[in-house]
Amino acid sequence: MAVWMPDDAPAIVRRWVDTFASGDLASLHDGRDVGHIARWPQSGELVRGRDALRQIEAAYPGGGPRLTSLRRVDGRDELWTVEGIATYPDGDDWFFLAILELTGDRISSTTEYFGQTLEAPAWRAAHVVHIDGRAAPPPLPAAADLTSAELHALTTSYAAAMAIRDFDALRRFRAPGWYTDWPQSGERIPDHEADVAIHADYPGYPSQNFASVRAAEEGWEVTALFSPIRVHGAGPIVVIEGVNDYPDDGRWFIAGLVEVGGGKARRETHYWTQPFEPPAWRAEFTERFDPTAPRA
Repeated sequence: MAVWMPDDAPAIVRRWVDTFASGDLASLHDGRDVGHIARWPQSGELVRGRDALRQIEAAYPGGGPRLTSLRRVDGRDELWTVEGIATYPDGDDWFFLAILELTGDRISSTTEYFGQTLEAPAWRAAHVVHIDGRAAPPPLPAAADLTSAELHALTTSYAAAMAIRDFDALRRFRAPGWYTDWPQSGERIPDHEADVAIHADYPGYPSQNFASVRAAEEGWEVTALFSPIRVHGAGPIVVIEGVNDYPDDGRWFIAGLVEVGGGKARRETHYWTQPFEPPAWRAEFTERFDPTAPRA
């Protein structure tokens, strides 16, 4: 199985992947900060402290999920992402995205999303190409890193343009050869023109209703359809977490990975996940939080 993992991936990230694959995340206890925070936005649960998280992992009925297929590990400095397939004790497979934030040689926080396989709708077949959503994406050619100021300018502008579907602006921010992968449905949007066409053809697409866009210290908050909750960048990858509210299908969380370089967005990967009720058995170990609020 080909897996994209940079040679300089920190030892703690490699250890996290290995322990998740073994099904024994509790053994990672000493690799987490004492004040480690785990967030599960789909259920609105927050676990405060590594001791509480270890108790949850030990109490998981039937044993917790295991990482059975690894698509990609990527990141830099304090921000790393892990994509793959998590298999539960009942045999169900879920696409999995973990966002790991590091402090030194320990993990200070994790944010995790779980999404099922999605069937690609027939109406957009003319605009996409088929991919194996579980396979590692091809490496991108080398590109100049962005400075912190350049990364901030690009990501904030890009998130704002995404939110209001300003495709003229997005064209300027996207590098030649840009494309987007949707692993859950096995689709790739091969270029900017296809992205525009998909949005133009979307059946029953909601009307735009954006009252304000503002920058916040921890990210962006935008009203209406697509609401980026947090934008976090450590170049060459930027994480955008947000919410899509559809007129018929209700609320979906979206987690997008934007790979940048040379002053442009080069490739995106999107995951779509639905809310679910938190299980009662772990209520004593968690607290509820508003996953749509800007991250403190």
